Amino acid sequence: MTIYFPAAFPLACALLAAALGKFMPRAAKFLAFAGTSLAFIGLITLNNFSNIINNAPDTAALTIACFIALYGILASLWAAQEEESPLFYFNILLSTAFAVGAVITDNLLAMLFFWEGLLITLYLFLMPYNKDTALKAFLINAAGDIVLLAGICLFYANSHSLLYVSLIGDNFWAFALIFCGAAAKAGAFPFHSWIAPAAKDAPFAFLAMMPAAFEKLLAIFLLGRIFIVLFPVPPDMARVFACIIGAITVIVSAARMLVFKDLRGLLAWAVVMQIGLFITALGARLITETDISYILNHGIFKAALLACAFFTAGALNKACGGNDIAALRGAAKTDILLFAALLICALGLAGVSIVDIIFIPNAALIDCYDAMPMLAAVPAAAALSALFAFGKVLLAMLHKTHKIARPAGLQKAIALAAFAPVLFFTFGLEFSAEHLFLPHFSGVHTGAVSVICIVLLLAGLLLAAKVKQPVYEFKYDTYDRAKAAISFCADILFMVDRVMDKLFDYLPSQVVKNLARGLSQAHRGNTPQYIIWAVAGIAVFIILAWGGLK
Repeated sequence: MTIYFPAAFPLACALLAAALGKFMPRAAKFLAFAGTSLAFIGLITLNNFSNIINNAPDTAALTIACFIALYGILASLWAAQEEESPLFYFNILLSTAFAVGAVITDNLLAMLFFWEGLLITLYLFLMPYNKDTALKAFLINAAGDIVLLAGICLFYANSHSLLYVSLIGDNFWAFALIFCGAAAKAGAFPFHSWIAPAAKDAPFAFLAMMPAAFEKLLAIFLLGRIFIVLFPVPPDMARVFACIIGAITVIVSAARMLVFKDLRGLLAWAVVMQIGLFITALGARLITETDISYILNHGIFKAALLACAFFTAGALNKACGGNDIAALRGAAKTDILLFAALLICALGLAGVSIVDIIFIPNAALIDCYDAMPMLAAVPAAAALSALFAFGKVLLAMLHKTHKIARPAGLQKAIALAAFAPVLFFTFGLEFSAEHLFLPHFSGVHTGAVSVICIVLLLAGLLLAAKVKQPVYEFKYDTYDRAKAAISFCADILFMVDRVMDKLFDYLPSQVVKNLARGLSQAHRGNTPQYIIWAVAGIAVFIILAWGGLK
């Protein structure tokens, strides 16, 4: 139980915030910052004493947990400028506690407990802003969690253990169920349709923390453990399954990004695209135990890009009065730092940043090409669509039509603080799987993939500058389709139930009722009629008995 004490700090502060929220509403702001900060300090302390603690989490898990606590701190500071409800800070603390617990545990059952806790906080986060979206997010994620639970049960049935060190060989169904449960939390197809509606109504502190950072770090880390620890040699069918899910997720998100309405919606679909690319690369890549650094750095880099982009969008939204293209015109001239941060984040999300070209060549492109050359079209299409969409935003920000207000100082500082991890990767540094917060130089790696990334970059920017944004609207929603299918099945079952009621309830009762009425009418006290019935009955009895004797 010692390993869970970093999660105990935000949990205790959450309970205290709930108790004091009614009498001291502003105390929740301080408690949110204090609880997330204590979680961060507790994780570093746990790392220092990991040699004397039984079942202590490895450095990779502690690094992921530290970044979760860091984004919890940033979210609490951001929310302090906008949110007054103690419930919001209660959710920040509870989400941080559950997310940290899910990462540092070594038991699948404990992980599932913390995982389910995030389902509750997700609903509580969204409920004050849009009840329909909150219910949609809850039901979609609950379906994914049920799939994860089924996979864990099947895993236990095969391995008779719930520890991550257990192996069950090449059981495809256990892999598929656990894989789908983890991918669902990150927003992979078909569990993705709640993220975009949530981005319309939810505050930026929630968007930068939950879908962008927490769930991305959690899902990527768990998916990495699935491929490295639980299923070190996944069956070929499992790899094909992962590639198909990832490719569909990328295609759906890329198509939506081309017709984005504002920066919020664009970033929401960027969240979905990143998990699709990661899943496609995992399916194509032959994962080994040495790839834990790849999993670790990919998760941190993408989470940092998304969190910084959402915080930057929040600062621009406050200054410009909106996130649509018309409102963002002239933003680059007003604040060059936020423009530069958004530019670097956009290139990173498109997979054509300096990191992808020079230091760590685009892994998704390499892995997909090595597995199947045609599969490389998936990350290439993702890069072009992302460059086109973000290019439209960045070109609008460079437009000098009017001056806008400067972003608030604290919000700008938080956005740049979220950008700090991106700078490590931009200058060629990456985090180590052996030492906490001790990045090392990744080295320079260039080649054909670097050239392809440069070509994609130039093509995407050219498309953004010369091609008009397409106008079409997607009306297909997996959630709505699932609701319609469930409603149709319910109608069919209701009809079947009515028919069964007729056959086994109404008709027998009517037959018995009519028979009883007929017998009742036949008994009118007529003595000759009774004598005839008695004689007829005796005759039938004699005939049957005589036949039996023969």
